[in-house]
Amino acid sequence: PIPHSPAPYTDTSTSPTNTKDGTVIRLGDGVKDAAPLAQAHVGVAMHAATRLAAHSADVMLLKPDISTFIDAWELSKTTLSTIRFNFWWAVGYNILAIPLAAGVFDTFGVVLPPALAGLSEIFSSIPVVLASLTLFRFKNNYNRR
Repeated sequence: PIPHSPAPYTDTSTSPTNTKDGTVIRLGDGVKDAAPLAQAHVGVAMHAATRLAAHSADVMLLKPDISTFIDAWELSKTTLSTIRFNFWWAVGYNILAIPLAAGVFDTFGVVLPPALAGLSEIFSSIPVVLASLTLFRFKNNYNRR
Protein backbone atom coordinates (compact mmCIF):
# COMPACT_ATOMS: atom_id res chain seq x y z
CA PRO A 1 0.00 0.00 0.00
CA ILE A 2 1.07 3.56 -0.73
CA PRO A 3 1.09 5.83 2.33
CA HIS A 4 -1.07 8.95 2.20
CA SER A 5 1.68 11.28 3.36
CA PRO A 6 5.40 10.76 2.88
CA ALA A 7 7.43 10.05 5.97
CA PRO A 8 10.06 12.58 6.94
CA TYR A 9 13.45 11.83 5.46
CA THR A 10 15.60 9.67 7.69
CA ASP A 11 19.08 8.59 6.75
CA THR A 12 20.53 5.72 8.72
CA SER A 13 23.75 5.45 6.72
CA THR A 14 25.44 8.39 8.42
CA SER A 15 24.70 10.14 11.65
CA PRO A 16 24.57 13.94 11.78
CA THR A 17 27.05 15.96 13.74
CA ASN A 18 25.42 16.91 17.04
CA THR A 19 26.69 19.75 19.16
CA LYS A 20 26.45 19.89 22.95
CA ASP A 21 23.16 21.79 22.82
CA GLY A 22 21.50 19.33 20.41
CA THR A 23 21.97 21.36 17.24
CA VAL A 24 22.17 19.13 14.16
CA ILE A 25 24.77 19.99 11.52
CA ARG A 26 24.89 18.17 8.18
CA LEU A 27 27.56 18.39 5.49
CA GLY A 28 26.79 17.27 1.97
CA ASP A 29 27.36 17.84 -1.72
CA GLY A 30 24.97 15.69 -3.74
CA VAL A 31 21.30 15.43 -4.70
CA LYS A 32 20.67 12.86 -1.95
CA ASP A 33 22.04 15.32 0.59
CA ALA A 34 19.55 18.11 -0.22
CA ALA A 35 16.77 16.88 2.10
CA PRO A 36 19.04 16.28 5.14
CA LEU A 37 20.72 19.66 4.56
CA ALA A 38 17.33 21.37 4.55
CA GLN A 39 16.12 19.54 7.68
CA ALA A 40 19.25 20.13 9.74
CA HIS A 41 19.58 23.16 12.00
CA VAL A 42 22.69 24.09 10.01
CA GLY A 43 23.19 22.61 6.54
CA VAL A 44 26.63 22.94 4.98
CA ALA A 45 27.20 22.33 1.27
CA MET A 46 30.66 21.44 0.06
CA HIS A 47 32.55 23.26 -2.68
CA ALA A 48 31.48 21.08 -5.61
CA ALA A 49 27.88 20.60 -4.43
CA THR A 50 25.01 20.13 -6.82
CA ARG A 51 22.76 23.13 -7.31
CA LEU A 52 19.98 21.51 -5.27
CA ALA A 53 22.29 20.81 -2.33
CA ALA A 54 23.72 24.33 -2.50
CA HIS A 55 20.24 25.87 -2.38
CA SER A 56 19.18 23.62 0.49
CA ALA A 57 22.17 24.47 2.65
CA ASP A 58 22.59 27.40 5.01
CA VAL A 59 26.36 27.64 4.46
CA MET A 60 28.33 27.07 1.27
CA LEU A 61 32.03 26.25 1.56
CA LEU A 62 33.95 27.93 -1.25
CA LYS A 63 37.07 25.74 -1.08
CA PRO A 64 37.23 21.99 -1.62
CA ASP A 65 38.95 21.48 1.73
CA ILE A 66 36.86 20.20 4.67
CA SER A 67 38.93 22.26 7.11
CA THR A 68 37.16 25.38 5.79
CA PHE A 69 34.13 24.14 7.74
CA ILE A 70 36.15 24.36 10.97
CA ASP A 71 37.28 27.86 9.96
CA ALA A 72 33.65 28.91 9.33
CA TRP A 73 32.62 27.41 12.68
CA GLU A 74 35.36 29.29 14.54
CA LEU A 75 34.52 32.55 12.74
CA SER A 76 30.85 32.18 13.66
CA LYS A 77 31.74 31.67 17.33
CA THR A 78 34.02 34.73 17.24
CA THR A 79 31.28 36.78 15.56
CA LEU A 80 28.69 35.76 18.17
CA SER A 81 31.13 36.67 20.94
CA THR A 82 31.64 40.10 19.38
CA ILE A 83 27.89 40.61 19.05
CA ARG A 84 27.39 39.72 22.72
CA PHE A 85 30.15 42.13 23.78
CA ASN A 86 28.67 44.93 21.66
CA PHE A 87 25.19 44.34 23.04
CA TRP A 88 26.22 44.30 26.69
CA TRP A 89 28.53 47.29 26.24
CA ALA A 90 25.64 49.30 24.75
CA VAL A 91 23.22 48.18 27.48
CA GLY A 92 25.67 48.99 30.27
CA TYR A 93 26.67 52.32 28.80
CA ASN A 94 23.07 53.41 28.24
CA ILE A 95 21.99 52.29 31.72
CA LEU A 96 24.55 54.73 33.11
CA ALA A 97 24.50 57.49 30.49
CA ILE A 98 20.77 58.00 29.89
CA PRO A 99 19.88 58.76 33.54
CA LEU A 100 22.96 60.97 33.77
CA ALA A 101 21.94 62.92 30.66
CA ALA A 102 18.32 63.13 31.85
CA GLY A 103 19.41 64.82 35.08
CA VAL A 104 18.44 62.03 37.48
CA PHE A 105 21.60 62.63 39.50
CA ASP A 106 21.06 66.41 39.64
CA THR A 107 20.22 66.20 43.35
CA PHE A 108 23.72 64.85 43.96
CA GLY A 109 25.30 67.71 42.02
CA VAL A 110 26.16 65.59 38.96
CA VAL A 111 24.95 67.41 35.87
CA LEU A 112 25.74 66.59 32.28
CA PRO A 113 25.27 69.48 29.83
CA PRO A 114 23.20 68.59 26.73
CA ALA A 115 26.12 69.17 24.35
CA LEU A 116 28.32 66.81 26.35
CA ALA A 117 25.48 64.26 26.51
CA GLY A 118 25.25 64.28 22.71
CA LEU A 119 29.00 63.97 22.39
CA SER A 120 29.07 61.06 24.84
CA GLU A 121 26.81 59.08 22.51
CA ILE A 122 29.63 59.10 19.98
CA PHE A 123 31.95 57.67 22.60
CA SER A 124 29.53 54.82 23.22
CA SER A 125 29.79 53.80 19.57
CA ILE A 126 33.59 53.78 19.37
CA PRO A 127 34.11 50.55 21.40
CA VAL A 128 31.37 48.83 19.40
CA VAL A 129 33.02 49.74 16.10
CA LEU A 130 36.50 48.81 17.34
CA ALA A 131 35.29 45.45 18.65
CA SER A 132 33.62 44.74 15.31
CA LEU A 133 36.77 45.68 13.41
CA THR A 134 38.69 42.99 15.29
CA LEU A 135 36.86 40.42 13.14
CA PHE A 136 39.11 41.47 10.26
CA ARG A 137 42.03 40.07 12.23
CA PHE A 138 40.44 36.60 12.42
CA LYS A 139 43.01 34.01 11.46
CA ASN A 140 42.06 30.43 10.85
CA ASN A 141 44.22 28.02 12.79
CA TYR A 142 43.32 24.90 10.89
CA ASN A 143 43.88 25.84 7.27
CA ARG A 144 47.40 27.25 7.08
CA ARG A 145 48.98 27.00 3.66
